[in-house]
Amino acid sequence: MRRATLFLLFVLCAAALPLSAQEAPPAPPPPIDSIVVEGAKRVPPAQVIATSGLVLQQRPSYRDFQSAVTALFRSGQYDDVQVDQRQSNGKNVIVLRVVERPLQGKWDVSGNSKVPLRDISERIRLIENRPIDRAAVQHARYAIDSLYREKGYFGATVTVRQEPQADGKVFVAYDIVEGSRVVVSKVDVQGAQAYKPEAIVGHMATQPEGFWWWQSGEYDEDKLEEDMRAKLPAWYASVGHIDFQVTGDSIVADSTRGKGVIKLTVDEGPQYRVGTFDLTGNRRYSREELMGFFPFGTVGDDGRITSKAPFDRSRWEKAGLSPRPSRFRQPGRPTASPAP
Repeated sequence: MRRATLFLLFVLCAAALPLSAQEAPPAPPPPIDSIVVEGAKRVPPAQVIATSGLVLQQRPSYRDFQSAVTALFRSGQYDDVQVDQRQSNGKNVIVLRVVERPLQGKWDVSGNSKVPLRDISERIRLIENRPIDRAAVQHARYAIDSLYREKGYFGATVTVRQEPQADGKVFVAYDIVEGSRVVVSKVDVQGAQAYKPEAIVGHMATQPEGFWWWQSGEYDEDKLEEDMRAKLPAWYASVGHIDFQVTGDSIVADSTRGKGVIKLTVDEGPQYRVGTFDLTGNRRYSREELMGFFPFGTVGDDGRITSKAPFDRSRWEKAGLSPRPSRFRQPGRPTASPAP
């Protein structure tokens, strides 16, 4: 029984000794005695230190060093940043080792003949005599490639070269191989119910390739934009679908064959017919004189229209723009309702 008691006391004492040692707080880092900058040539050392955020007599932690590296990288002046600590005569010396980013020199574009240089230059955001922004260099390459795809040159390739110059700057060159513009093999219209897709495509300037030599089917972004924003809405409005709109457009291109399918999604909306017509505010001209401008048939005394033709926006606008009489504006606006 006595031996068991002594053994228990020994275990408790042994366990208490390391516990007191673990609870002792770690020694604080020594304060910064001095900061040394290495590798800076263009940027003054004082500016490097100020950007890092480190100050003398500060007791730095790992987070302080991490913040210093992040701040120096965000300045855009450096390609590489390292932070080191040295002990000199018992003093804490911080070393900021940087690799300066070269300055942006001139840039050039070669190989373009089908797309104007002005359009390409608008996609390049490089500033000379500033530290080169390599992300902007690559972004410009993607932007040029996107421009060529918008123009229908899906087989175009854009490569970028960065060449160091004697003055320490970097010359950037974009080399373009344009290839051929894609040929429209088909225009696929989805969402149309009132008219067949062939009839809709017949009112577009963009036409697929055909048998005859003038039916080249060459893709033209400007023509397609005009089709979607002007030609198709105008034609649909002439047959009563004044709410028509193109809700989606895309082109599926096969760059190896140089062919492409244009896909359009349309919302025709209801077809409107003129129901009644009325005139108000006419004092200078009689009702009979003004009714001569009405383009939708005969109007009875009750304002009803005898013609049941769909509302035609183009005919209505032409009637409103008639030069006779000179002071005459649109005679009124009909009450339109969807066709049953």
